Amino acid sequence: MKKIYMILSAVLCLAACDNPLEYKPADKNDELIVNALMDASETSHKVSLAISCTEKVRPVQRAELRCFVNGKRVATTRQLLGNSELGDSGNWGAKTRWLCFNASFKSGDLVRIEVQADGKFSASCEQVVPAAPDLESAEASLEKKEGDEYPRKYFFEIKLKDSADQVDYYRLCMRNHVVSTYYDKEGNIISKDTSIREIPMEIDNDPILNEGHIGGSGGFDFELGSPNEFGAFYDSLFDGKTATLRPAIDRAYLASFDYQMPEHTYSVQLDFYVDVVLLKIPKRYYHYLLAMNLLRGGSDDLALEDIQIPDNIDGGIGFVGLSSSSVETVFLESNSFVVNLY
Repeated sequence: MKKIYMILSAVLCLAACDNPLEYKPADKNDELIVNALMDASETSHKVSLAISCTEKVRPVQRAELRCFVNGKRVATTRQLLGNSELGDSGNWGAKTRWLCFNASFKSGDLVRIEVQADGKFSASCEQVVPAAPDLESAEASLEKKEGDEYPRKYFFEIKLKDSADQVDYYRLCMRNHVVSTYYDKEGNIISKDTSIREIPMEIDNDPILNEGHIGGSGGFDFELGSPNEFGAFYDSLFDGKTATLRPAIDRAYLASFDYQMPEHTYSVQLDFYVDVVLLKIPKRYYHYLLAMNLLRGGSDDLALEDIQIPDNIDGGIGFVGLSSSSVETVFLESNSFVVNLY
């Protein structure tokens, strides 16, 4: 009989949304599933837990997490949360539970996560925090292509400086901030709020984000799966040099958002800007994202058995990744407009 191994992949760097995927290992014993993608620039972290059983995944009933930095315990938590309590109503909400904790990490720290669950499961993982990447600059221009009625896309130029004499692995994310100001009929401000979410990037013309698929020879052929949804790449094309990334973002996506308007709202002013987030990640984290990308892509050319999913949990299954990030805020051209509701 086969066992279901659920992997939760995070698309934000940075405590983004999690997407469950299934995998069937050979082992038949029940095992604790531990998954997390944590960034050293954040102090709030969350770790997902579940139990892999024969032919099913079940939720953890009770658990304790301990976090150690350089051998010193810095956090302990036993408060299990469900997806609904974290604002996520995904299909796996009944099976996945979360332990959240606060801790500060810096480059070079040895971080150890220990988890005990349901009185009989014990798992752990150790990771060294990588150095933050050298993000030199980021800017964007709003361009109108031939045949377009109005400019539809922002084109970014993001410069990073790579270190020499070693292979470096990166992840690029875009975080959209939308500030919504609600007005009544007389023009008085009722309230204001800010929503933040990850932005899908278009990378068709960027050889680096395509891992050399355009004008080079990188380590991953995206024809086998979906495009580089997680923005993972390494320095095969620019080792020890300054590189320029050129992703694009659809303008309409930036302005779209979900909100609940307060009573008596007559108009809404939307102002938005983008955080360019560059993460330096370990090699295994990079290959984890590639595996997730292939699974998310659902390619007919690949069987599940052909995809090797990195696993770094001692005493359990799953993946814990640690990154360090640098951020540049880009204030976009034509980044404000008003929506009249009446």
